Amino acid sequence: MVTLQSIAEKSGVSLRTVSVALNGDPAAGRIAPQRVLQIRSIAADLGYRPHAGARLLRQRRFKQIGLAFRVDSVSRLAHSQVLALLLGINDALQPHNYVMSLIPLLDSSGPPDMENGHASRALRERALDNLIVVESVPDSVAAWVRDRFPDSVWANADVWQPTRCVRRDETHAGRLAVEHVRERGYKRIVYVERVNAIHHSSALRRNAALQAAAGCEVQVVGLSLEPTLRPTWAPTLKQLILPGDAIVVADVYLARALQAVLVELNLRPGVDVAVCCCDNSDDLYETWPQLARVSFDRFALGHAAGTIALAGLIDADAPQNSLIMPVTLIAGTTCPARCSLSLFSEELR
Repeated sequence: MVTLQSIAEKSGVSLRTVSVALNGDPAAGRIAPQRVLQIRSIAADLGYRPHAGARLLRQRRFKQIGLAFRVDSVSRLAHSQVLALLLGINDALQPHNYVMSLIPLLDSSGPPDMENGHASRALRERALDNLIVVESVPDSVAAWVRDRFPDSVWANADVWQPTRCVRRDETHAGRLAVEHVRERGYKRIVYVERVNAIHHSSALRRNAALQAAAGCEVQVVGLSLEPTLRPTWAPTLKQLILPGDAIVVADVYLARALQAVLVELNLRPGVDVAVCCCDNSDDLYETWPQLARVSFDRFALGHAAGTIALAGLIDADAPQNSLIMPVTLIAGTTCPARCSLSLFSEELR
């Protein structure tokens, strides 16, 4: 087995000099370049293969970035659309030879249980260089993360601060949806959201939608729906929706469920009633491409989060300012000009 000691003896230099020359230590600049090349050449001739794990331990680097996320029914990570965000994070890490280590938070009510083996091995052994928290987590978990990973990054999470946060422009998303509806001639909106929504996007979208409506004299009727009580949706909507109304839906999950309920009521989106969503997911391009909706690039958000997580590891002086990702409107066909609606008859009520 070829060792650093055998290379040092062959090169006629100290063990420390060999270590510096082979491991890319910052002190290598104090060794003559010719000497570095000579040592590396001898090491290659002897068949030396560096131990990557040992090198990382010496450098106090694990080349792992943890991704903490909830896995209960409330978590957005329970849905396929978050894959784009994860792929974006991975795309930022790969060029620097970092990998993701998934840290599922099985108990959403508090921090990971480090004592009973419920936490991942990487987390228990602190074999992580940094942590990215994805989506919403309880306050107790956020405090736990800040205490152990002070440079953690928050991706589309409820935490917001001047540095190390990335989220989409939820305020503009709510505003865009209402402005699109108003521009199509609608004067009354039924704003649909889920009961007791906990994600930060819910309040930001709602408040922006209400402000935009108030500024252009559009009436807004709020409707909170419980996803687990879907059979009650149809009679509620039947009593609430009037001819010529537009429905603005807070999130894409409700929009997909609402589509089926409207079919039950013989109301065709874009024909009998206008529908616009403040949210988007990639699968809609195949399942409901006609939906008018506000979209953003989840891959880009993930890439930005990964870049920020690496910034302090690669360059201590690199900026880590928080970012708001832009959103855009996909007009679709479910929110046509109000004058083109069928204005469904009272028999449907």
